Amino acid sequence: MRAVTRFFLGLYTALAISVNLLAIRRVALKRFLLFPIVSFAIVASAPASSLYFINDTTNTLNIFDTVALTSSLVGATGISTSFGDMAWDRTTGTMYAIGGRGNASLYTINLATGAATLVGNHGITDLFALGVDAAGNLYAQGTPQANPNVNVFTLSKVTGAASNVGLNNVYPGGYTFNTTTGQMIYAEAGGGGIYDVNLATGAANFLAATGSINDNDIAYDASMNDYWSLDYNGQASRYDSLFNRTLMQTGLGGIAAADFATPVPEPGTMAVIGLGLVALIKKRRAKAS
Repeated sequence: MRAVTRFFLGLYTALAISVNLLAIRRVALKRFLLFPIVSFAIVASAPASSLYFINDTTNTLNIFDTVALTSSLVGATGISTSFGDMAWDRTTGTMYAIGGRGNASLYTINLATGAATLVGNHGITDLFALGVDAAGNLYAQGTPQANPNVNVFTLSKVTGAASNVGLNNVYPGGYTFNTTTGQMIYAEAGGGGIYDVNLATGAANFLAATGSINDNDIAYDASMNDYWSLDYNGQASRYDSLFNRTLMQTGLGGIAAADFATPVPEPGTMAVIGLGLVALIKKRRAKAS
């Protein structure tokens, strides 16, 4: 069902783009069926949202297929991470990551190769949760044990520097931003509670109990309005919109960082697609004349 839904969403987008292209060129709608190849080229090239995760055991970036329930390797990150987190910035198309225990730095992650690039040092001990709000602001949370006065922060995307927000006493698993409700959702490591975080004060508002779980990260899938959790026991679990949890897969490795992302196609790929479309349009015009 999930795969069928994603297919029709992509098909709908492709048809809309095709109609707009034809309208711009003042081509009559009755000639729409002469351009099926254009539609399917757009569908094939449109990037889908994928669930990326960092395996702390191997220090590699991977992709988890939420339909086939399989994982595939992207590449080595080149850094050591332990209980960190990652978050997709939709405003810039950038994946950010924090190293977690023993690594007090902010990075960007290349989704094509897995390689991490240092942004800067935030200096916070045991910073385990990272999320990006709708405006592109980075929020992070450390453990209340290591940070008893302030444990919720904003991070600079330029220098990595941390600025104080506030405090809550929930042990951090991971953050994810729900783009539908505008909430920063927060998964508790160990206890398994689900909260939303007040981004002005850092206060945590309890939403649901899901049962105990090892250190983990939670990721919101906007296309399905549900959540996925990947944990340090190598388990993948799906949460519905009411946070009812279902175990879906095991054996994925030690995971504490995951998020959905929609990578932008490489310039070379877009150039090939563009040349193909131009050639097709010229061919149709030549036949018409």
